[in-house]
Amino acid sequence: MPSTRLTARRLFSLTGLVPLGAFLVLHVVVNARAVRGEDAFDAAVSAMHHLPGLRLLEIVFVFAPLLLHAAVGVWLVANGASVAEPSPYPRPLLLTMRGTGLVALGFLVWHLPEVKAISPGPRLQGGELLTILQMHLSSTWHGIPLSGLLYLFGAAAVTLHFVVGAWGFVARLPRAADPRTRRWLGWAAGALGLTLFAFFADVAVLHATGSRLFGSRAAPPASHEPCPIPDSSAR
Repeated sequence: MPSTRLTARRLFSLTGLVPLGAFLVLHVVVNARAVRGEDAFDAAVSAMHHLPGLRLLEIVFVFAPLLLHAAVGVWLVANGASVAEPSPYPRPLLLTMRGTGLVALGFLVWHLPEVKAISPGPRLQGGELLTILQMHLSSTWHGIPLSGLLYLFGAAAVTLHFVVGAWGFVARLPRAADPRTRRWLGWAAGALGLTLFAFFADVAVLHATGSRLFGSRAAPPASHEPCPIPDSSAR
């Protein structure tokens, strides 16, 4: 039935857009503090960990919908099917959506356990998380920063999958049926995607090298060690 197919199409889109959007917003908010220094990053992570019901919110609004979206998406790719007929995407963009979806899935499977985001144990504190990110992103294999490159590739796939999916969701609405409107929406989605990727690239380089691609260097962490007591015997 047309109404059932429309509901399934919107459900599939929303189970990707909402959790992936939350994932990106969370990373932007927390990592925006990283460019201000280690103390600011640690404070942001600590504030996030103290949100009431955080684990339940993550399961209900992020991980469960993403798992459903990924399962349906893999099935669609394997069977060459589509939940939207006709699809709003040109064929090259449709293939890009499916390719970036698979890459994004692989990236999340690799990245989330890396930072213990889905571990049942205690969460990493800001300093611990920062140490892991710096260690992994600065590591090299035969002189090649393989982890850093994989991070950038995965971040690009997640960002592209999100902005193209958002464009497709809006483009299906009756008010966006006009080609001119869709073209402007495409430019807006492209600008958003480039901005997000530039930000993630800046943060990745910061974690890997201590320097930024854009802007000034992050502030050094404040010292919390007490001042040494003068040695009276040296007088």
